[in-house]
Amino acid sequence: MAGAAAGFLLAPVTAAAAGADSTERRALAALSRAFADPGPARAVGAACLDGTGKPAIGDLAADLGTTVADLAALDRRALRRRLGHAIRADFSAGRVVAVEGWVLSRTETRLYALIAAAV
Repeated sequence: MAGAAAGFLLAPVTAAAAGADSTERRALAALSRAFADPGPARAVGAACLDGTGKPAIGDLAADLGTTVADLAALDRRALRRRLGHAIRADFSAGRVVAVEGWVLSRTETRLYALIAAAV
């Protein structure tokens, strides 16, 4: 994975979005399994939230070239591969955002915001 996401690997989100439907909860769980430590991603994700409410998981799925339902079914390896590809593509295309001194790809900001909002 390129960018700031390289060092973060989250444990499953245990309080995953109480209001989300089961497909979204499964997708959030799949996303969270890509990481080992939720702390850093949640902290960065809190800064990525823009105050408009929970980010749409469908936007991140689209960044990864899939649907929410298909995202929920991806294994850790496939998910990490897709995340890495999307993050690199964002950097190559200049789709970056400065967040508290970090330069993150659009995909990373969506991922981290989702993780932060899911707690």
